[in-house]
Amino acid sequence: IEVNLLPQRADDGTVAAAFVLITDITRHRLSEQSVRESEERLSKFAEATHEGIVFHENGIITDCNDAGLRLIGYRHEEMVGRPVLDFVPPDLKAQANDALLLAQRGETSRMELRYASALLGEDRWYDIQVIPVQGPPRQYQVIANDVTARRVAEQRLRFSQERVQALMHHSHGIVGVIDTQGRILQAAGT
Repeated sequence: IEVNLLPQRADDGTVAAAFVLITDITRHRLSEQSVRESEERLSKFAEATHEGIVFHENGIITDCNDAGLRLIGYRHEEMVGRPVLDFVPPDLKAQANDALLLAQRGETSRMELRYASALLGEDRWYDIQVIPVQGPPRQYQVIANDVTARRVAEQRLRFSQERVQALMHHSHGIVGVIDTQGRILQAAGT
């Protein structure tokens, strides 16, 4: 309970009585506790993930998790309060702006982009999702996954396949690919 006392003064200024207001604030306290627990839980999830998570309101970053900071090499205080587009390479700003416009219409968007980070000293590939978050004020969540290893593996696989195709095409003998059971999967030559 919460107790408030409001003194009632006599004509000479002395306290003659008090107005007592007693309020049951149990529901209010339980609501506050529930909100705190929910925020703590969300914070634990955000910090436990390897995905970079950035929240922004009308394009201005309001918060981000540690994984997001590690992905692009900035500190929290360097990001919060700045436009989200400050962290998008110039050649991708139009695509990122389109994603933000979709989010403003309540739609989730997804894209892959290459980020050349001077701070990290290397190019990285990210899978980016922009997701509208319900409730006033209108906020948006940007989730970033580093997919550089996958992109490098895909590039190596394409290169390997191209080499096999070139070898098969230019070979003067018979060249083939067999599976572990000895079945011919691909063959070329004379």
